[in-house]
Amino acid sequence: MPQRRRPVELADQQREQSEHLLAQPVSDLDLLAARLHALVDGLSLHGLAGHRTAPEMIAQLDAFLDEILAD
Repeated sequence: MPQRRRPVELADQQREQSEHLLAQPVSDLDLLAARLHALVDGLSLHGLAGHRTAPEMIAQLDAFLDEILAD
């Protein structure tokens, strides 16, 4: 019968496995421009589909710009 793991061990294992999935800081300007274009394209589609309001889209764009300008 397999040995059961404790919740703490499972949480540690999940954290270790998910760390490589998180976005890493971007230093390449071309990649940064591609991320900005993807964000704007996505927000445009969400706006056209009625899933986001103009203030929500502006807030998302501001948050992204704050993130990249803080570096």
